[in-house]
Amino acid sequence: MEDPFQTSAGAKSELSKMGVKEIIFKYLRFLPLFIISVALSLVVAFLYLRYTTPVYQSSGSLIIKEDNKGTVALDELITGSDEVNLQNEIELLRSRPLMERVVDGLNLNLSYFTKGKVRETNVYKGVPFAFEPFELRDSARSFSVDITFENAYGFRVNNEGPLYSFGQAVKTEWGAFRLVKKEGVIGPDYTVRYTPAAKVVADYISALTIVPKGNTNILIITFQATNPALAADVVNSLMHQYALYSLEEKNETINQQIAFINDRLAVVDAELDSVTRGKLAYQKANNLINFDAQSTDYFGKIQESDKLLNEQAAQIELVQIIGNYLRNSKNDFSTTPSSLGIADATLSNLIAAYNVAQLERKSLLDRQTPRGNPLVQSKEAEIEKLRQTILESLRTIRTSYSASINDLRNTNSRAQSQIKLMPEKQQRLLEIERQQVTKQGVYNILLEQKERTSITLAATSSNIRVVESATPDEVPVAPNRRNVQALAFFIGLLLPALFIFVLELLNDKITSRADIERVSDITILGEVGHSFATENLVVKPNNRSVVAE
Repeated sequence: MEDPFQTSAGAKSELSKMGVKEIIFKYLRFLPLFIISVALSLVVAFLYLRYTTPVYQSSGSLIIKEDNKGTVALDELITGSDEVNLQNEIELLRSRPLMERVVDGLNLNLSYFTKGKVRETNVYKGVPFAFEPFELRDSARSFSVDITFENAYGFRVNNEGPLYSFGQAVKTEWGAFRLVKKEGVIGPDYTVRYTPAAKVVADYISALTIVPKGNTNILIITFQATNPALAADVVNSLMHQYALYSLEEKNETINQQIAFINDRLAVVDAELDSVTRGKLAYQKANNLINFDAQSTDYFGKIQESDKLLNEQAAQIELVQIIGNYLRNSKNDFSTTPSSLGIADATLSNLIAAYNVAQLERKSLLDRQTPRGNPLVQSKEAEIEKLRQTILESLRTIRTSYSASINDLRNTNSRAQSQIKLMPEKQQRLLEIERQQVTKQGVYNILLEQKERTSITLAATSSNIRVVESATPDEVPVAPNRRNVQALAFFIGLLLPALFIFVLELLNDKITSRADIERVSDITILGEVGHSFATENLVVKPNNRSVVAE
């Protein structure tokens, strides 16, 4: 007797020893099983394609320019590095604050669907009405509303209650809403879903893909949604908001500088007005209206020393302005205005480094980095160190200017000895005029700086440029009809094949002469056939044929 394990092993190699004709006739009886399996698989694929919600994809591209050609370069303008870090820009594009601006701008926390027999279709903005919720009891809670139109002007809510009209307030358990009529043909049934903005932002970020294009500064932005127009609008709005954000970030420092100058202008202007009014009152009270003619010779002698004295005093005033700004705790993490004309290269470099560190810290926080993160703490320590260094530099500059002013005052005192014979009232008027000239010099410097900064603000442009806007693509990317049908056909063939393989693997019976010849050299004398018919093939009742006998 043959070993059944050997018989089983022989069955595995049967196909390799059988001819093509034998294989065809052996498995031809399973052909209906293959046909039925493939047909059922294709039917399942058809139902899947028919009732699965399609997903559409839209792509756009933008380029990030490395150099800031859109901004007028001023010698005192605060600037950072022009080098572009694409990974940082990708993280910024995928950040929640930027996506929140997209969601708010497109009102994407409201979704509109039309009802089908099995599934719903996202119609996005293709609805003849606008859903306006108000008096929400819990804005962090999702809800949906079924809108059924009885006619072109009336509708019911959740298939119950009275008939409402457009513009009428509808109160529900989650709040109230109204429908505003828009152009379009009104269908019978709609579903409106409200989703909290935080959840919408998280879902949209997960459906967003951003990759750089080769070794260029071009970013390809791809978004998938259940509506082609929605996918295109999200990509275009994201690129638009990103360009606005980059422009706002550039203008933030300039606007802060303008506000700072405006504040100082208001203070200096008030001081200058006070000195001017005091001068006029003193002249009237002491009858010194013609003092200009009397003091012409004096001004000719000390004009040069007074000019230098005023310039040095203005420089000390500017040093005091910047020092007060840095010592104010509310400005700890704000960029510092430029050196405002202080002629010191070291100070300018320190302020530029300080502002770069502030912008880098702000960039870390914009990417949702916690305040306790070591990177943020390290950057804050660097900012504090730079602040102290700047203050020390300001003290040194102030000391230098003070020494220069003392020298100029000594020179003036020697020159004033020539006018000791002038009346005391005239000397007092001269002192008032000196104060007026000093205040006027500071005022002129601030006014000039404001004008130059305003020109810079007007000339600033974003370094983001859209290369290709996203357009709606009506061909869904999922489910892919061709791939699903091919997979269904393959599974339809695979399942019967696996069934037949397992059946042959477990078959340990001898069913033909070939089974014996394959595993044994025993001589076979003959074969006895077997018929599965219900009647005898040869020997039948009352059959007297030669074969039967």
